[in-house]
Amino acid sequence: MALEILWLAVKREYHGKGIGSKLLKYCEEWAKSNGFRVLVVKTLWDEDYQPYVKTRRFYEKREFIGVAKIDPYPLWGEAAIIYIKCLA
Repeated sequence: MALEILWLAVKREYHGKGIGSKLLKYCEEWAKSNGFRVLVVKTLWDEDYQPYVKTRRFYEKREFIGVAKIDPYPLWGEAAIIYIKCLA
């Protein structure tokens, strides 16, 4: 069973303080305790826009693996990447 994180954000002035990591850890723990085995997250794929580069790096540092790039992603009209993380 998979759980998708639809939105996880921290104000830019608070980046680098561990808040995003703590939020993600909470999501992972909650998902595990409720029987989920996989976390899924999507983000835009814009190679030149630094906020998305940082977002992708954030998930990759936390063991998320990019499994699909969809261009264009339906409803978004832009390229997106789907990441997963196995919790089992």
